This record gives sequence, C-alpha cells and structure tokens, in this order.
Amino acid sequence: MTNVSDEMVYNTLGVRLPRSYLEFLSVHFKDLDDDPANHCCWKSGFGNFPFVLGTTQAFRNQFQNFPKDFVIIGYIGTKKILIDHQETEIDIFVALNVATSEVFYVDTLGKIEKVADSFDSWVGGFISWISDRPKTSGKFSLSRFVEIIKGKRVKNDGR
Repeated sequence: MTNVSDEMVYNTLGVRLPRSYLEFLSVHFKDLDDDPANHCCWKSGFGNFPFVLGTTQAFRNQFQNFPKDFVIIGYIGTKKILIDHQETEIDIFVALNVATSEVFYVDTLGKIEKVADSFDSWVGGFISWISDRPKTSGKFSLSRFVEIIKGKRVKNDGR
C-alpha cells in the first residue's frame, strides 16, 4: 500500500514522502478520509491520498510561490481574521515539508507558519493523546488536539 501510494504522490506531485509519514499512513490509513473536515473518521483531520494529492495541487495552482517540497496532509479548521475591517473565516491546513519532515500550518490566503521540527514529534503528540481513549468515547479531531496543546480555540465546523 505504501509503495504504491508513494509512487502515486511522486508521479502526481514530483516529490517523495518522508519515511515517518509513510509509516504513519501504513498504520492509520483506514482512519483517513478524502474530506478530513467532515469528521467521519475516528481520527479526523488527516487526509487520505486523494486529499493529499488534490489539496496540494490546489495550493500549488492558487499560490505561484507555494513551496514545491510541501504536501498538504490535513485540515485543522477555521480561524477568524480581519480583512478590510470585516471579520472573515479562513481555512487552516497542515503541510508537511517532504525534504525536511517539518510541519507547517497553511491558511487559504497562503500564510505559512512552522509548528514542528519533525513530523514524528508533531504526530506523536496526537497519537499519544488518542491512545488512551476508547473509540467509543467519540472522534478525536486534529483541531481539538491543536486547541489543547496551543490553548487556542480553532473552529472546525465540519465544512
């Protein structure tokens, strides 16, 4: 599964995925969705390969200077910002730098914010957070995890 998916990403986006991310995918691929904002999966927030391919291509098409080593791997939620004195909601996605394995948040206006030096350390916190919780206690969204670790409210309304 992982080699086929990595080849698909390479053929479509021209990049190779880091081993740590491929290992995460091989373990959790059943819990990933093509629309991670809709909370249908137990571990919502992470996208499957069609999501990664399509969303990364959309960012590359929208932003001429979008880093070629970035792939969009997840969705955090929305944040409110002021544009021309009006409050507007924009979407926040998770990007992985495939060359360095660093993790970034990228919003739909193209702002990029580094949040972790490595995918392993970043995703490890999420996996630890959900590991002690039974599936019956509900879905564990990446946006809720971000709220807890950052102490900030990030809205994920399931769009």
